[in-house]
Parts: sequence; structure tokens; C-alpha cells
Amino acid sequence: MRYLLFSLLILFFLIPISVNGQPYLNENSTWQENLTAIYYSSIILGDIDDNSYLDILMIGKSENGILTQIYTNNGTSFKENSTWKDNLTNVHYGSIAFGDIDNDGDLDLVLTGCSSGGGYSENCDDNKQETFIYINNGTSFVENATWQQNVEKVWRGSISFGDIDNDGDLDLVLTGQSMSGRVSKIYVNNGTSFVENATWQQNLTAVDSSSVTFGDIDNDGDLDLLLTGRDSSFQKTAKIYLNNRTSFVENATWQQNLVKTEDSAITIGDIDNDGDIDISLIGCCDMHRTYNNNGSTFQEVQSEIADFVGVFSGSNLFGDYDNDGYLDIITTGRETYTALYSNYGNCTFTDYWNRPEQQISPLEYSSLVWGDLDNDLDIDLILTGWGNPGDWYQRRVYINNITSGKTIPSNPSSNFNSSFNFSTGKLSLSWGNGSDVETPTLGLYYNLRVGTCSGCHDVISGVFGGGDDNGYFGNMMQRKSIVLNRPDLENKTIYWSVQTIDTGLAKSNWSEEQVYEIVQLSPPCIENWIYGEWSECIGGQQSRSATDFNSCGTYENRSDIVRSCSEPTPSGGPSSSPPPVISSPPEEEENEPGIPEDVTGYFEKIGAGERIDIILNETGNAVSGVNIKVKNEITGVIINITRLDSKPDSIPPVPEAEIYQYLNITNTNLSDDNIENGSIDFRVEKEWIENNSINKTTVQLLRYHVDGWQELDTIIVNEDSDFIYYHAETPGFSVFAIYGKILEEPEMICIPTNSVCDDTKVMECSTDGTEWKLKEECENGCENGTCKEKPNGNTGLDYLWVIVPIIIIIAIAGLYFYKTKKSRVSGSSDSSLS
Repeated sequence: MRYLLFSLLILFFLIPISVNGQPYLNENSTWQENLTAIYYSSIILGDIDDNSYLDILMIGKSENGILTQIYTNNGTSFKENSTWKDNLTNVHYGSIAFGDIDNDGDLDLVLTGCSSGGGYSENCDDNKQETFIYINNGTSFVENATWQQNVEKVWRGSISFGDIDNDGDLDLVLTGQSMSGRVSKIYVNNGTSFVENATWQQNLTAVDSSSVTFGDIDNDGDLDLLLTGRDSSFQKTAKIYLNNRTSFVENATWQQNLVKTEDSAITIGDIDNDGDIDISLIGCCDMHRTYNNNGSTFQEVQSEIADFVGVFSGSNLFGDYDNDGYLDIITTGRETYTALYSNYGNCTFTDYWNRPEQQISPLEYSSLVWGDLDNDLDIDLILTGWGNPGDWYQRRVYINNITSGKTIPSNPSSNFNSSFNFSTGKLSLSWGNGSDVETPTLGLYYNLRVGTCSGCHDVISGVFGGGDDNGYFGNMMQRKSIVLNRPDLENKTIYWSVQTIDTGLAKSNWSEEQVYEIVQLSPPCIENWIYGEWSECIGGQQSRSATDFNSCGTYENRSDIVRSCSEPTPSGGPSSSPPPVISSPPEEEENEPGIPEDVTGYFEKIGAGERIDIILNETGNAVSGVNIKVKNEITGVIINITRLDSKPDSIPPVPEAEIYQYLNITNTNLSDDNIENGSIDFRVEKEWIENNSINKTTVQLLRYHVDGWQELDTIIVNEDSDFIYYHAETPGFSVFAIYGKILEEPEMICIPTNSVCDDTKVMECSTDGTEWKLKEECENGCENGTCKEKPNGNTGLDYLWVIVPIIIIIAIAGLYFYKTKKSRVSGSSDSSLS
């Protein structure tokens, strides 16, 4: 009976594992058999040989010593590849990252670490701190002295790639322990080398035992920096630096809630699919926190002890392993844990005790990476590290066998916009939304490719890799526009395309390639001809000078300022005879010097499907460019853009609006029916917006057509200190009005972001407090503004497997103790009788 009771108790403690359901991640010996088991490790994935399969690079310490190794993926397993590996230096306790640093369309490598000595409590041997840069030549990695000559040698640090200055190439942030102490460095990519930049790095805290990553946390179009680690005073730290386009500036508001850590790993992604970057952070000692981005700071959502197991000296990654459209978290590290947390979809995750996939090996001094190894539209897992006695050195590959949610996202197919500012040398690109069956639109990510030839990567590389904890969500992440500082692109044609990435790291096909010819059509100069006095009549002829004070007029026939003396010679002053013949456009009457307000473009022929761009530079009207794509070939096209001082009398006024400017765009030989698509770029002075209390998001371009004003789709594309720049789509040309609305202060009816229950629904107050919006439908009812949820979707039936054994155990135990007591009573009676 005692043995039966003991067996039932063991069964009881095994029950919670079955409650979590069948695992999706299954250890696969075929995939892992050729990998070396290591710890003090870092592992990354990337398609280095361009065969559409993810290859693996790992550094660490094996039973045989310090190791750097590359394994290529043939679609069914990893194979050690000496050709790719031969030039690499063996290191451990470092950081590695793939990225196309030379914009040639393949993945290059940056590697840091210790090549001799080193450990958690051991120093790296002198001059054995290493930083190497290897260029991909198509068949191997080759060390490049020029690229690496300026980069500090470090170990126990972190590196990350990102285009911090928006010039199209990858810059580098590096932290760690060097021979001279802790460092945090920024290296700007000049096309042939990384150059340390004192201005960009001047505010950074030097750290080791660190983690760094780039991300646009404030959604202003540039990459900000997140940094954690141990500073020069041996203090734990967590910093956020905002990008001001020339330097990183520490921001107390954004970082105020972050826990300070060392031996850390920070990863970023959008955990609630609301269009901004959130954080998962692990570190010493025994910490794990998640933070939600509310638009101005990070707010802690979940933490160790209450929800997670705290880990450090490990790894931390986002990835949608169950294909439900939401990012899950996996962590590994001291003290010997690996834990996967499933995303509920409401910004929270399963807790440690109810986590799925509990069969994953617990490790420390470990590293992990998500990736679709077998190209079956789900993410698989690779894990390395130090395990339990008898199995110290480990490597594990878990193949995902989920059958649902295997869909490829769709690429953006509309709202592609290209423009170039010739005065600043900035190229602006923007695009519309992609889509996905599982991932909501706001939760999607994007990857951009831009080149000066079709399919090329020489402006922005569309080939992206990843680092220790980040980099797998594309080079744009959630940005859908970029302003590139590239004056060298003037008078060139660019080709660009976008792909969508979902939470499960699945990539769409590239969108239709956009072709944009960057050619400036300068507005016609306004001539200012001044004529001299007629000379005396000599030999039957007289002459006078002709000068254009704006220096843009020409004349073709000298006879135009020479005439016969048969007429009486005038005493002086301007003549009534015609001015010289001037090159197109023809001279207008009473032109005045100054900024032109009337601009004309002339096109001898426009081919079918061809796009023309009229770029206005320093003009007196608000329009900066007009773009037209025609359906059929057309000749002799004239486009005239005129600023109007007021509304034409024949057109009704714009209701309830503040007008910034009227303009008239007319054309010759081009009908609206022959316009495939047209657009207008314009700018509005910030001073006008502020003085008239205009909400900048309400500024819109109207077109008058037939009997009324048409509202055109208008978006903000850029902003500087003086102007806000807009882009509008138009089906044709006529009279236009740029206007803005004065919005009345809405009445608040609720506390912003507050949530309440409405039957089985969670309703959330809008950010301006003016309305209740549906946040979530609840399957199991609503309580205190949140859905009642059962971990892993368990039903009441699932809990019978827990309740029934408990009842059986209690019954058997009761029966056992009852019989034991009865036996003792019987024995006692027998003894008294004797």
C-alpha cells in the first residue's frame, strides 16, 4: 500500500506537464548531430551562401577548447564547412553579427571575443581581446584589415548593426572590455571602413557584461540606442539614447523605469502589435522584465518571481513560435534555466509555472536563436550552453512541427512614394501597409532594398542578418518611410522594393520594383531685360545693348538689336521695337525679378507607362513637386503650375477651413483619362500652422472638379524646423487648395487608456479620453478590465486530470490510514487480553 501511495504521488506531480499539451518543438538528432557542444557561447543565423537556407555561426568553448565554427544548411541538416571557417579566429565570451557592410548583396561578419583565457570569473589573457571583420567573397569569409583597422578589440561585450545617420549603409555600435578598460564606441561606415565617431558616442556610458541594440523607439524615423551592462564604477546600468540625427542623447524619461543590469541581454519587438517597439530584458542577478512602449516611456508589465524566472549570462529572444501573430519570449541562462513564455495577446505572457515546451533543455552560459531552418513557415530553435552533471557541454536543435498558421505575408502593393530635395540632397521613400493572415497590420515589420540598378543593393542592402539577441526583423523594422542623406544620387535612377516580415520571421516576396529618376527640372528663369539707348545713326544703321539682369535670358539674332536708320532716331530710353528672341519659355509681359510663382514644364514625348517628375526648387508656391505616370504615349505635353493669390470667382469656397494657398495646375495634350496615377508634393510653414491653431494632421490638399471640392489622400512625409512636408495623390489636375482644420478641444468622457468590462468585452478609453474602443473579445468572461484566461487555453475538462487523481489519492490515503489504525486497535486489544 505504501508503494502504491508513493506511485500515485509521483503521478500527481507529473500531471501539470500533460496539462500544457503536446509540444511543438521536438529535439532533432539529424539537425544537431554535426554541431559542436559549447558554452560561453553566441550563435547567429544567416544565409551566407545565398542558397535560401539559414546557415549557423557559433563561438564558444567546447571540450577541446575555444571554438569558432560555421555550419552550412543543406535543407535537411547542418554540415561543418571548413572553407567558410578557415579564416576565422577561435574566440569565446564575445559577440557576433551578420550584416552587409559593403552593400554588395551578401552577409559579412563582425566577431569579437577572447582567444585565450577568459571566463565568468577569469580575465582574458593580455592582448587576446579580439575584434575581426570578415568580408564575404561568395565562398568564404576573408579578414579585411581596412574595415577593422579603427575598431577596438574587446571581449565580454556586445555589438549591433544599424544605419544611424540614414545614408543607406550599416554603422556599428560596440561595447565590452578592452585592454584599456570598458568601452562603448560608435563607428560610422564610410563605404570602405568603420571610422570611430566622437560626436555620436560622446554621451555613451562605457560598459562590459553588456547588451546593445538599435531601434526606433520614438517612431521619428531614425534609430535610437538601448544599452545595458556594468560601467567603469562596477555599477549596473540601463540606458536609452535618442538619435538627434548627429549624436545619441541620454533620455531620462524613456529609461526611468528600466531595471539596471549586467551580464544582460536586451531584445526588442512589438509584443502588443500596436506599432511601437517594446522590450524584454534579462540580467544579473536573476532578473527578467518586459516593458511596454506607451509613446513617451517604457512601462514595466511583468517581472521575475511573480511571472518569470530571472536569468543572466544567457540569451533572450522574441519570436512567434506558435504562429498566432504575437511575439513569444524565450530566455536561457544562469542559474541553469531555459524558459519559453507564450504571448496571451494582451501584452502579457504565460508565467513560468504554466509555460509551454518544458522539455527544452535548461542551460547557463548559453545562447539561443530562432529561425526557420527547414523553410516550412515556422520558427525552429537552436540552443547551446552548459548543462547538468553528466551532460555539461550541450547543443540542441528543436524542429517546430506546428501545422497551423503557415502563411506567407503579403508585400505592400500601394502608396509608394519617391521624392528628392535638391537643396538638401535628401531622398524620401515611403510605402503602404503589408498584410498577413495571423499578424495584425500594426505588428508587421519591413525590409527595404534600394539600388542604382534593378535588383541592386548599393544604396540600401536588402540582405539582412542578425546578432546575438536582435536583428531578425528586417532593416526597417516597423518603419514605412525613410529620408536618406544621399546628395550623390542626383541625376541618377534608383530602383527600390519592399518586403513584409511577420512575427514568425516569414518574409513576403519583394514588392513590385519602383523606378525613380532623380532629375531636376529647374523652374524657368524670369527674364528681366533692360535695353540701352539707341546709338547714333551711322551708315544707315543704329544699335542698342540688351542685358538680362537675372542672367538667364539669351538672344539668337543680333539683328534684333540693330535696325535701319530710315526712322527718326529716338532721343533715348527703351524702344518700342520687339525685344530679342529668347529661348523657351517665351518672355512674358511685365515680368518682375524675384522668386517665380508660375512654373512650366515642357515634355516633347512621354512613353506609355513612363513617369515624369517636375521638381520645383525655391519657388514662390507651396508645391515642391508634381509626379505623373501616363497610360499611353503622348507628345507635346505642357504642365503649368501657378500660385493663385485668391480663389477664382467661379469656384465655391472651401467650407469650415483655413486656407494656406490656392494653386492652379493646367496641362496641354494630357487628359485625366490618360493619367495612370498622379501626385503632388507640397510644404506648409510651421509658423502658419501654429498661428492659426491648425492640427498638422488635418492639413489636406483639395481638388476642385466638376461641381465640388474633392478631398485627396494626403500624408505627412517629412518635417524640419520651418516646414511640414506632405504628399497627396490626385487623379487629375485643375484648381487646388491647401487647407487645414481648426479642431475644437474634444470633451473627455473617460480616463485615457483605462479599461472596463462590457459583458464579455474589454473596452479601452482612447488616448484623448473622448471615446471607448473595443480592445478585446473575451472567451471566458471579463473581470476588472481584463479577460479571464486560462493558461494555454485549458478547459474545465483539463483540470479533471488534476482533481480526479487528488480525490483518488485522498481516498486511498484515508483507506490506508483507516486500516492501519484499525489494525493497531485490534493488536492493542489482543495484547490486553493476553
